[in-house]
Amino acid sequence: MSVANDEGLARIALYVESHFSILNAEGPLDIGLVGAELVGNYVFIYQEWIEPLSANIFIKNDILREIYPLQINQVNIISGDSIRTLIFTENETLLPYLE
Repeated sequence: MSVANDEGLARIALYVESHFSILNAEGPLDIGLVGAELVGNYVFIYQEWIEPLSANIFIKNDILREIYPLQINQVNIISGDSIRTLIFTENETLLPYLE
């Protein structure tokens, strides 16, 4: 599968949707898939949650961990004018979201 075409990007976006979630005390939030794009050597997957994130939120990210256990994933959360970046390294798959 190539990410250089629309079908490949769509498949990657659906894969990410099943391996990434934002969790609160009740469970995963119903975040919406917005799209995907290839920029140089990077694949960007865009998802959206319209409401503000409250306290006690965790981000779960196990993208590509079944193939590459040492995969490093970067997640940028944009809220208003601020950007919060989480880096998932080695075996980290769950990190707290701290404002």
